[in-house]
Amino acid sequence: MSSTLGILTDPYPKSSSVEVGDSPVLRPSTDQSTYCNLIQQLFNTPAVVAVFGAGTGDQVRDTCTGIASELASVGRRAVVVSVQALLDPMPNLGSTEDNLLTAEPVDSDGMQKYWLWPPRGGHRVESFGFRRPGNPEAWVDSLRRNFDAVLLDCQSVETTPGNVAVGTLADAAVLVVEAARTPKTQILRDKRTLQLTGIKLAGCILTQGN
Repeated sequence: MSSTLGILTDPYPKSSSVEVGDSPVLRPSTDQSTYCNLIQQLFNTPAVVAVFGAGTGDQVRDTCTGIASELASVGRRAVVVSVQALLDPMPNLGSTEDNLLTAEPVDSDGMQKYWLWPPRGGHRVESFGFRRPGNPEAWVDSLRRNFDAVLLDCQSVETTPGNVAVGTLADAAVLVVEAARTPKTQILRDKRTLQLTGIKLAGCILTQGN
């Protein structure tokens, strides 16, 4: 589990905890709604956002679920997509017998928060009224039509090149940086890798692992 120390801001403040060149950067977060600023910038309309990790990418899943949970709290339908699971040679896309796509709802106190796709084995799933897509362009488009927010959990930039290719289908991307563990050289290298592939890097999120 991790805590979020900073969120997207612009312009770059001199007192920020990390430097990432000319991207929008980070300021310590004091709001109760940790990702409020990011949501206002990237999710005013239905959007697909790729979330990458600098270095190991250990904090990406926590970041995705945190954003999805906060989106759900303001009435937005959000789904977190495990891109690595979809790149498996034999992915479990969670299809029903009639080949409709299914996703796993994540509940809290009986109130739905967000969905996971593909669903984890043995968990309750819900069917959506569209056919199971077979390639990244098709499933990203299908999810975009059925959710207000699609969060692509793309893990590490450096060690998962297939995830970077999928990330090019997103409207924008954010880079998750773990405080005190990710060297500046790694951040700049990953930032450049994303930009060279044509991904629109909206900024960074600074986290602190527990």
